[in-house]
Amino acid sequence: AYQVRSVLEQLAAELSAPSFRGNTAELELELEGFIQAAKDRDVKLYSTRDMEFHRTIVNASGNQLLINMWNSVVLE
Repeated sequence: AYQVRSVLEQLAAELSAPSFRGNTAELELELEGFIQAAKDRDVKLYSTRDMEFHRTIVNASGNQLLINMWNSVVLE
């Protein structure tokens, strides 16, 4: 599942990059939460924040099939 997820996330990053150009506030917010959870050594929150960071990128791709496939793989 991780191999498939990595390919889906690479495509999502490529597709979503234009939408983040000059508009990274949402990504930065997710990243801050991710970093803080790591500093706090909160494994559960770290995992949740990590997932939300990646979900933000995948959703920004605007490709519903890709989003559905990523959600399916993540549930594995």
